[in-house]
Amino acid sequence: MSSRILFHAGRGMGAFIEPMILDARQSLYICSPWISLKYAQLLTKRAEEGIEVRIITSNDRINEDTIDHFEEFINKYKPTILGTLFSFVVRKKEEEKFKPNFFVLIPEEEFFHGKVYIADEKRAIVGSANLTESGLFNNIEYVIIMEGMVVREVVRLFKMLWERILSMDQYMALSVET
Repeated sequence: MSSRILFHAGRGMGAFIEPMILDARQSLYICSPWISLKYAQLLTKRAEEGIEVRIITSNDRINEDTIDHFEEFINKYKPTILGTLFSFVVRKKEEEKFKPNFFVLIPEEEFFHGKVYIADEKRAIVGSANLTESGLFNNIEYVIIMEGMVVREVVRLFKMLWERILSMDQYMALSVET
């Protein structure tokens, strides 16, 4: 399998990033220090559709609504003691609720400024665009769009960054998994 690499500068990076998020069939790996509530909701929707979603973002005040949304989403699937008892009774009438594979890491020791978008480990976009309306449509941004073999290296680096964050002393992890 060969590689395809495109370079793009200007406004309108959402024309590349949004379809990649919407068309993913298995997984989405996102690294963006700022994610607007609109895109946080899109990512949790994709998780509910069965897509594995892994996000690295910041705890910056700009992300306050986004982090709140992620926490609410995760709490919807995390059983409480009372919820577990209720669920046991309800299960006789309906199947167990689907739990998405959804993970968010928020490093607190270091600020990660990189922007990486990977879909299905087959397509990747690396550049300056945050996952916000401004980053995707208003700001002048620069991105590199990749498909094919070259994406393996982007995936490897994302997973290496994920493991690096997990080895830190201070980070916040939000997750729900099947």
